Formats: sequence, structure tokens, C-alpha cells
Amino acid sequence: MITKTIFYFALLFIAAFLIVQGVQSPGELTISWFDYYIEVNIMFAIVAVILFIFLVQTMMHLLTLLGFLPSVIKYRSENKKLKTGLENLKAIALNLSLGNKDKAKKMAKKNQKVIPEYPVFDEMLDVKSKNDLTNDIVDIRMAKNKVEEFLNNYDNDKALKIVENILNEHPDSTWAKQKQYQILLALEEFDSALNILKILKKDKLVSKEQFNLEKSFILYEMALNEEDPLESLKLAEAGMKSQANFIKLVELSAVIFVETEQAEKALKLLISLSKNFNQCLATFDTFKQLVEKLPVDDQIKWLNKYSKVNSDFAGCLIAKAQSLVLQEKFDDAISFLETRTKTKETLLVLSQIHKSNGDNVQSIKYLELANNLEYLDKQDLVKEYHLWQGHNLNMNDRSEQVCINETNNEGLLLK
Repeated sequence: MITKTIFYFALLFIAAFLIVQGVQSPGELTISWFDYYIEVNIMFAIVAVILFIFLVQTMMHLLTLLGFLPSVIKYRSENKKLKTGLENLKAIALNLSLGNKDKAKKMAKKNQKVIPEYPVFDEMLDVKSKNDLTNDIVDIRMAKNKVEEFLNNYDNDKALKIVENILNEHPDSTWAKQKQYQILLALEEFDSALNILKILKKDKLVSKEQFNLEKSFILYEMALNEEDPLESLKLAEAGMKSQANFIKLVELSAVIFVETEQAEKALKLLISLSKNFNQCLATFDTFKQLVEKLPVDDQIKWLNKYSKVNSDFAGCLIAKAQSLVLQEKFDDAISFLETRTKTKETLLVLSQIHKSNGDNVQSIKYLELANNLEYLDKQDLVKEYHLWQGHNLNMNDRSEQVCINETNNEGLLLK
């Protein structure tokens, strides 16, 4: 209260000071208009402007009171229509209570033109209202239930048709877009699914990371279905650009290289991408399978190349140890692994080397040690791929929230 009083007196003081200054030093304002020059006292000009604003405000207030403004006229017109419509609803209710259904139906049809947003008795009288949003909401709920019913019965084509109909009426429905994407995947229409995924990204319903992840999975499926090896390789390469650590794309590319008699390219690819995976483990199994088909000297050469990617990684340690075994340097291989970081993978290899060297006691010892450890996570996205295949890969938070909102309030589909 005190602060407001001080502020009020401060403003009053400033205004008084300005008025006094204006009176003592009035100044002149020259206005040029159509070759006429008018000299006006500045204080007089200020008072004239304030008076003009006051007169305009007064005129607007009077016009509002008299009802001459367009906004007032429109408001009164709508208010009158609403009042008339509500009176008509009372009359319809009265006729229904008296058993005059035909008369009530005629009145309800006329009342649609007066207040179409209040179809209170339309459903009871079998009157279809164009502006009745309630019917649309009910239809969508029934459609969504029908979609789930068809999907449970593995009738994806019919489910897709209903979803497309919903999108025609409600193109902003997040639920319908995501359901369309899932159904297209189930139907293996991967080109169309990829297009829908791009729309979901554009609408910010999936994050950039998830988009790249799912795009790589789709391109992998397309590459698998492609009969032309070169086209399949192009698709696999495009998928690896989106997600370089999806092992199935890497393995598929390597297989295609081998099928087209380019085994060396396959080995180089596996080595170059091995560092994208935890401990260089994910690519090693395929690498080893390809290497075993080569002469021993070439096997040693390629295993040594793999081991140089990172001398501390488990996959590289195993490659080096197996290179030594091929050279029949069992003791060196054992000594090499025993002095390095021990993981379940390296201990299993060490146990196998001891067994091959005829030392079953040491073999069992390292096997028991290995059994106490867990396998390292290769971070090869295979788990995510299987979740995606079962449509269980989680969308980002915003997408989930939008779907929850649509479930709780079907009216969001009508935007």
C-alpha cells in the first residue's frame, strides 16, 4: 500500500514538473500543409492530442452502448440465435414428451440451421448433423477398436484401410500415422514405411537418432529382399551411413562381397568397421569365418591386421592369440592372453588354447573363471532390431505423450 502511494505521488510530481516546464518554456511547433504554415504552442498541441484521444474513446463507448459497432451487432445476433435455438430445444423436448415424434423431428432439422453445434436430440430422432463432432469421435473410437481387432486376427490389409480412412479425415492424428507405419512394416511394404517414417521425423514425432536407427533396419530388410547383389549392396551401404554399428548390415555387405568374389573387400570392411562396436567383438565372428577359408599364411596376415585396430580390445586380443596358435606358438599365445585384460571371451579362448596344448587342468581352470563372468555387450543393435520387428521399440517422449493425449481425448484427432 505504501509503495503504491509513493509511486502515485512520484508520477503526480513528474507530471506537475513537466506541466510547469511546458508553461514556462512553451516552445513553438510549426506544421506545413499544402503550402500553409501553422505555428502552434507545443503545450496546446499536446492538450489537443489528448482531447482528441478522449473524444474518440468517448465516441466508441457511446457507439458500443447504442449497439452500432459491427462486433456488438454480431454478438447480439449470435446471442439472439442461441436464445432462439435453446427455446426451440425446449419445444422439441415438449413434443417428445407428448409423443409427437414426427413434429419434434421436423423442428430438430430446422433447429440445425439455428444452432448446429447443439445436436441434443439428433441421435434420438435419427437426424444426421454435419457439425456434430460427437458422432465423429465415436466413429474414431470404434475405428481404432476395429483396427486392433483386425491386427489381432492378422488381417493387416483391412486394418490399414481403416487407418488410411482415419488419416483422410484427420491427417494430424499421431496415433494413425504411427499405426500406419507399423502396419506397413508388418505387410513388408518397406518403401512406403520409409516414407511414413520421414513424415514422422518431419513432424518431430521421432528423434533424429531413432529415425536413423529405424531407417537402417528398413534398409536392411530391403537389402535382404533385393535379388540384385549390387542393388542390395547399395541399400546396405545407405543403411550403414544411417547407423554404422548395426552389425547385420555389415555382415550382409561382407557376404555380398564374398558372393561377388571380392573376399578381400569383405575383410577390409569388417576391419574398418570393427571399432564401431564394443571391444571389436561384433565383427570378429564373421571375420573369422571368412579368414578360415584362406591359406594359413593369409589367415595369419589378416588376423594380425585385425589385432592392430586396438591392442587393448578383446576382439583384437583374440585375433592376435589365434594368429600365434596358427604359427604353433602356443606358449606365446597363452602368455599373451594371461598378461592382458581378462574378459569372458578371452578366458574362453585361453581355455581352448590350453586344451589344444594338452593341459586340461589349466583349461578347466580358465573355463571356471570364464563362467563367473558375463559376456561383454557387443553394442551391435541386434536387440533393438528384434524389438523393432515386434513393434516394441519405444518412440521418443514427445511421441508417446501425444499418443497418450489422443487416447485420453479423442477430440485431438479432429484438429
